[in-house]
Amino acid sequence: MSAPFDTPTASARALTPTSALSPAQLASKAQLESSLTRLRSLALLMDDRFELPIVGVRFGLDPLIGLMPGWGDWVAWSISAYILVEGVRLGLPLNKLLIMAFHAGFDLITGYVPGIGDIIDVAYKANRRNVNTVLTHFGAEPITFSKGGTAGSHNSGPRAVDAPPSDNGPQHMTGANGADPVVVPNAALALRRRATAAHWLVTFGLVLALAALAAVPAMLVWWYWSQR
Repeated sequence: MSAPFDTPTASARALTPTSALSPAQLASKAQLESSLTRLRSLALLMDDRFELPIVGVRFGLDPLIGLMPGWGDWVAWSISAYILVEGVRLGLPLNKLLIMAFHAGFDLITGYVPGIGDIIDVAYKANRRNVNTVLTHFGAEPITFSKGGTAGSHNSGPRAVDAPPSDNGPQHMTGANGADPVVVPNAALALRRRATAAHWLVTFGLVLALAALAAVPAMLVWWYWSQR
């Protein structure tokens, strides 16, 4: 019988940042870091890939995709759904999945307003918020930017699991494209748990709710033209 979703195994609880890992644990850690690196690259692409000169405001593909009538909302939904599904697959607790769904829903709702919604996209950065939720859950450094606009983090290497980032010391630069792989502490393996059917069911419901939000503009257009 598998362990409950929120109950790490005794061997996982015993892990410390300096624990020697078995080959199986090393493989699991490498897989986790690969998944987190992929999520971080996606968030950077969607929310921070470009920078406006002089003002230094960063933006990604998300507000540009939002300019596409109808289709933009579905693309935004697919990205949000992917990040949410990755969150449950990696073992995030339900409260954090709900927070991620709120960020994605807010992003979709504000996208209903032409122009203003795109400005909110640039400022709010829902994808970065959600990916940072996943990163910090496993003790990885969140996506941050120096004053020069370079992606980085406050300290190099992993930090304590679920500990807030430190504001002391110089920022560690990883490059604007986030090319460096994500690194997590060994203790993060204690949080890599198998999602139960209940968690997948809740996530499926959240994804459907986001799909309904993405469909609202198309439904309004259909209703308007049907009344003519």
